[in-house]
Amino acid sequence: MERDNNRRLLDADLTLERLAGDETLLGAVARTFTHTAPNLVAAISTALASNDMNGAFTHAQSLKRAVAAFEAPQVLNSVLNVERHALNEDAAAAAGALPVAQGLVERLVNEVSSLMPKSELRRQA
Repeated sequence: MERDNNRRLLDADLTLERLAGDETLLGAVARTFTHTAPNLVAAISTALASNDMNGAFTHAQSLKRAVAAFEAPQVLNSVLNVERHALNEDAAAAAGALPVAQGLVERLVNEVSSLMPKSELRRQA
């Protein structure tokens, strides 16, 4: 399991290829993702805590779209799992799946932040 935690989730080269090699666009997408993904995870958690399956589903869909901008299938699958459980109104399963997705999204945020221009990283600090 520890070896798995050291494995990169993001295929940056394939992600850049999907964006037609546009490094400026990749930086902009990375910036947007690092700002929005943590808020979406928090919104899913809040919705689940209040048993709002529609809200959890809606936020999970938004997170899914944000993650799909990157080649990170393990993260995408974990978010899809939360989304599916919320759609099926299975609050217990969605709540159980969220910590896995949250951990992977946090790791992806860290990996994606390396794609941002150095000047952008200094502004965030």
